[in-house]
Amino acid sequence: MGRPASLRTPSACRPVGGSGPTSGRCSGTTTWPRTPPPVAPWRGATPGSRTRVSDPSDLIEDALGVRPFRLHPLPGGASGGVFRADLPGGEAVVAKVAGVAGLAGLAGVDSGVGTATVSEAGSALGIEGRMLTYLAESTGLPVPEVLHSTDRLLVMEHVENDGSRSDTGEEEAAEMVAALHGNAGPAFGFHWDTVLGGLPQPNPWTPSWVDFFARERLLFMGKACVRAGRMPSETLRRVERLCAGLDRWLEPGPASVAGRESRTALAAGPGAGSAAGSAAGPALVHGDLWGGNVLWRGGRVVAFIDPAIHFADPEVEIAFTTLFGAFGDTFYRRYQEIRPLRPGFLEVRKDLLNLYPLLVHVRLFGGGYLASVERILARFV
Repeated sequence: MGRPASLRTPSACRPVGGSGPTSGRCSGTTTWPRTPPPVAPWRGATPGSRTRVSDPSDLIEDALGVRPFRLHPLPGGASGGVFRADLPGGEAVVAKVAGVAGLAGLAGVDSGVGTATVSEAGSALGIEGRMLTYLAESTGLPVPEVLHSTDRLLVMEHVENDGSRSDTGEEEAAEMVAALHGNAGPAFGFHWDTVLGGLPQPNPWTPSWVDFFARERLLFMGKACVRAGRMPSETLRRVERLCAGLDRWLEPGPASVAGRESRTALAAGPGAGSAAGSAAGPALVHGDLWGGNVLWRGGRVVAFIDPAIHFADPEVEIAFTTLFGAFGDTFYRRYQEIRPLRPGFLEVRKDLLNLYPLLVHVRLFGGGYLASVERILARFV
């Protein structure tokens, strides 16, 4: 649908129609752009005009100058309650509201809306708005246009979708993701800390992929799991032992490979050089690429949502897509035609890289995800 007619301005990034996903800004390799400013509130709104607001319709009206007449709950919402807000004239937007609680029974709110709450800091919504804007302005990845973004409220265009897939759409999705991974960064990390599933995701610039993945992903999230009572301390100690020898399985990255290449091969022993491969440079990744964050319509991908962007070895993205079945064989065949996966990915590195999203799920949900973490650790520690 795009931006409602009364609010419409030129979009920085739209899904490519007709000419394929490699047209225009969706193709080629680019370097990292300068950091964009935070998204400003929508023109015409008066920030803070309501000091105590419990109804999301009030927040949306403040932000857009148009009051929705109905809210429909949508799935998801790690960073806040998620609604489709119907506007006068038959148009709609998607709104995420931090700290939503007790909304059942409010006028114009469908039953079941009032139970969502933000799982972590309210600033997650502001960060999500910045990430979507960064992708729209700096890449060709199709994402919803951000209409308003603060720590309290994120309003986006409503992208019509029906969930229908096709082999052609899978190929196009692979081309879009490969093009995203063609955006190179100065180091591993990002311009600011981001969020994944509403959880903090630290991104200090780090020259070594091994150091970044060990410290800012596995150890950071492992400690968060223990603090939350989701994981025993002994499992964290096994994660620490894995990280101490992680360069046996993962290469540090092109910027720091030269001085360590021979030492790594010697220390790893026979066959481990093939497992470690030759690390890719820092590439921009979506960061939360499971099936629920890819919107399809008529067999084509129309948008990617809920990013957790940073610059990483792009293998971490492909590994994550296999964890919850985001794509089919056609996607992986086409992706490898564009960006071949290095030897040892399926046999070794896929499981290691998936330790991070599994730890995130342990932190959020506990349960069987801890057993999956334990199984992977048993292979390597």
